[in-house]
Amino acid sequence: MLDSYAEPMSLHVRRFGRRSGQPIVFVAGFGDHGGMFEALGDTVLGERYTILGVDLPGTGLSKPWAQRLTLQVAGELIAEVVHQEEATIIVGHSVGSVVASLAALTPDSSIRTVLSIEGNLTPADAYFSGSAAEYESAAAFRAAFLARLDEMAVDSPSVQRYREQVAAADPRSIWELGCDVAEWSRAQQPGDVLVRSADRVRYLFNPDNTPAESLDWLRDNEIVSIRLDGAGHWMAVDEPDLMAQKLLEAIAV
Repeated sequence: MLDSYAEPMSLHVRRFGRRSGQPIVFVAGFGDHGGMFEALGDTVLGERYTILGVDLPGTGLSKPWAQRLTLQVAGELIAEVVHQEEATIIVGHSVGSVVASLAALTPDSSIRTVLSIEGNLTPADAYFSGSAAEYESAAAFRAAFLARLDEMAVDSPSVQRYREQVAAADPRSIWELGCDVAEWSRAQQPGDVLVRSADRVRYLFNPDNTPAESLDWLRDNEIVSIRLDGAGHWMAVDEPDLMAQKLLEAIAV
């Protein structure tokens, strides 16, 4: 668990959907925050469950982590939220899937179901976060990443929304986390960690959004997967009703 010398910290938790329902913890992708799951609160999923969108350190309303931010630290902080909320289901989007997996693997975790929404399976999935390792400072990475997103956002409101969240995030936090994603993904396959993170693991994805290397991993490994053909990467924002239906399917299967 977190080192005893580490500064005590509580992550900001956003609550949507049924207030008295069974809690589901949601972990956003790189540079985003728990507010990306707000629209799910007005869906069939929100009618049945309490949706907890958690802001990782340096994003949304959570302050930056005092020491170097790593996937392991993020996972342990999320595990504390899971413990406090007595949750048994966790959902991770993109690199948030790795954080969710690590939270589920902490000692005495109550998590029994991990749902990954286009989460990292191989190093090829870290096309945003992993690029942080190419820069020697948080400022340099922030400038380059925002410029990259500006180009992508020209014809994409989804990317424009994401770009705004990245711009508002703490530069050091996302740079440190991105550098760790690159290093961590070289040491093991993220998908291998995902499949051993809980009794029930489900993977939701659109093949068109998935690198060939990760499609090969899915083909070669036994994992229950649910396709979302035609869906965008930020489907919880852009297509919440479809996302809600698929998450309920993943919980039930």
